[in-house]
This record gives sequence, C-alpha cells and structure tokens, in this order.
Amino acid sequence: ENAEEAIKQGYPDAHVILRPGFIYGPRMVGSMGPVPLQLVGGPLNFISTQLGPVSSLIQSLPFVGTEAKSMVPVHAVAKAMAHTLGEPAKGVILSAEDIRKFSPLPPQ
Repeated sequence: ENAEEAIKQGYPDAHVILRPGFIYGPRMVGSMGPVPLQLVGGPLNFISTQLGPVSSLIQSLPFVGTEAKSMVPVHAVAKAMAHTLGEPAKGVILSAEDIRKFSPLPPQ
C-alpha cells in the first residue's frame, strides 16, 4: 500500500495501479524455456470463479479463497493495461476482477 500511496501522490491524475493476484501464463526461466503456469492457473481460476456454489465455497476458505479468486491470465493483465492507458481518464485502480474482464473467460 505504501507504493500505491507514493504513486497516487506523485501522479494524482495520471496513474494506473493494477492489483492482480497470481498471474498465470507461460513463464520464461533462463535456458529451461517456458514453464507452463497456465496448466495450473487456468483450471484453478475456472474452478474458483466460474462454478457458482463451488466457487463460493472455495472463495470462503481463509487465505486460499482470496488467492484463488485473484488469479488472472497474463494476457488479461497486458490487455487491461493497454486499454487503460488508451483511455482519456487516468487515476485508475484495477482489481483482479476488473483485469479478468479482459480475459476470454466470462467474468465471475
């Protein structure tokens, strides 16, 4: 929160703050090549946000629920930032739910 406050004070009308949780997608790790985080993150995101009562149950679990409902795919983070920077209004804070709207999965 201190970093966010510093950004807000330094750029009161010209900031974009993203609050994603676990960001999943292919991750390059040195010479190993890509690690497919989407193989875990994608299904967990779906289970924790798209399955009605099951998702509600998962989201109600301490710690696990908060993390599970904040997962977002890396392409949605990129699209959200690009879209927000193209908008005339600044001073924006995007939560994981806001970012997920830029994903092909329907928002929760």
